Amino acid sequence: MTTDTQPQPRHVLYVLSRFPALSHTFTANEMAVVQAEGAEVYAAPLWKTLPNTTPHKLEEPFLPKTIRCNLASPRFWLGALKGLVRQPQVLGLIVRLVPGHLKSIYLPFKLLATIPKGLYLGQWCIENEIDHLHAHFLTSPTTAAMIASAVSGAPYSYTAHAFDITSTHPKSVNGSIPLKCRRAIMGVTISQYNHHYLLEHWPTIQQARLDVIYNGIDTDLFQAGNGLRQRDANGPVRVLSVSRLETKKGYEFLIRAVAMLRERGFDVRLDVYGDGPLRASLQELIDSLGQGEHIVLHGAIMQTELATKYRAADLFALGSVPLPWGDADGLPTVLIEALAAELPSVSTQVTGIPEILRDGETGRCVPPRDAEALASALQWMIEHPDAARTMGQRGRELVLAQFDRRKNAKHLLECWQNIHAKQTGTGD
Repeated sequence: MTTDTQPQPRHVLYVLSRFPALSHTFTANEMAVVQAEGAEVYAAPLWKTLPNTTPHKLEEPFLPKTIRCNLASPRFWLGALKGLVRQPQVLGLIVRLVPGHLKSIYLPFKLLATIPKGLYLGQWCIENEIDHLHAHFLTSPTTAAMIASAVSGAPYSYTAHAFDITSTHPKSVNGSIPLKCRRAIMGVTISQYNHHYLLEHWPTIQQARLDVIYNGIDTDLFQAGNGLRQRDANGPVRVLSVSRLETKKGYEFLIRAVAMLRERGFDVRLDVYGDGPLRASLQELIDSLGQGEHIVLHGAIMQTELATKYRAADLFALGSVPLPWGDADGLPTVLIEALAAELPSVSTQVTGIPEILRDGETGRCVPPRDAEALASALQWMIEHPDAARTMGQRGRELVLAQFDRRKNAKHLLECWQNIHAKQTGTGD
């Protein structure tokens, strides 16, 4: 809990890749709680919002307080120049960033695009009395936050998620991770897996300044539904999956798993909500398996509609897979939401997923890229509805304990408070 005896940030700037962003509701969840605790919260997205993005209701209050880095605006360049003139020594920091951004031909261009935005945001922080910056993802947002911090003097922290620390792909590999972590007052990762990964790969990162805070959700929004308890015995078992249709979500394996179950005589229906680049090829796979009536790709869905889908389903499944260049799901928010709804769930042993889907306790967690294993886990759930129900209940208990947005955002705020107290000399 926040206290009156410890100073807390009064004006917080969140530096983000994009805002609003359909798949990043965890950021808005956190921002909403931080603001409810008394801080004035602003958002600074570095890149343009993707087309057809409808703001979530949690994001709407922050839209009027969103700072756009418009490279076409003379005001932007004037602000960046002011920031550089105010703190010319920031050039030394920028020079130190260069070696870490030579890992691929793309990184130098990303750095060039990020530097003026960091300078502009630093000047904006001074003019608007920002006393703390927090970046989500350890890539360009943290780079910009670090530069803005150097200009303004306001400390920064970061949250590391997934690809931003594990990817080796030329287009998504990160640069200067040790420098960005070292200069931050603290860092956060969304899983124990990430915490271990960071410390193992970059031993210079101080463990005492790296915490694990899971992404939180609104646990009041996701309530228990049927979950194999009151299902129509004459109807199909309804399996739900929600995610972007891209390779790392492993939908090829989940689709094949459901087809296997139907071949074994199980009346199963898979409803998939989400869109993405693989939609056409996945539809071709469904049709080639003769499952067009039983496996349906519904397309994108509003976040506000998801709660009813969880309540109406019998099972939840996500076939996440790691990609050869290291990109993988960190800890999918949809899986947290499904367990919050007490929905018996099946997924894969990828990065942080086993931390919430504990095999045999809160769900079933199987090896990735294994359609047979997914099918067997789903079959086990269908054949053992009482045990599946118990797993769903345990899953919600775990979510309430470790993934509640209020608890987790307050934990982050307490970390900031403690550090600010030490900096101002008011701590113990």
